[in-house]
Amino acid sequence: MDMVNTSMKNMRLPEEIQNEIREFMFTTQNLLEYQKEMSLFLEMLSPSLKSLVMQHIFINAFKRNSVFHDSMDIIDLFIKDIIPYLRKPDDIIIE
Repeated sequence: MDMVNTSMKNMRLPEEIQNEIREFMFTTQNLLEYQKEMSLFLEMLSPSLKSLVMQHIFINAFKRNSVFHDSMDIIDLFIKDIIPYLRKPDDIIIE
């Protein structure tokens, strides 16, 4: 962050832009650390425990989607193959 702050000051960026950049950097770093933690945690689990964790994380997102109409069999099929991957703000997910 020191390098980021120094660079922004040297460029004389307005304070508003500096604040946005700091927030972005903070969020991005937290997401990367969280991604590493989650990946390591899931790797340590047995397949059945991993499945339970994944279901807990994603079940509500699937249930809210009208495509699945509360069909737990289909939801379970999708959830078991999900690989969680966190993205930074403004990353393109689908192009």
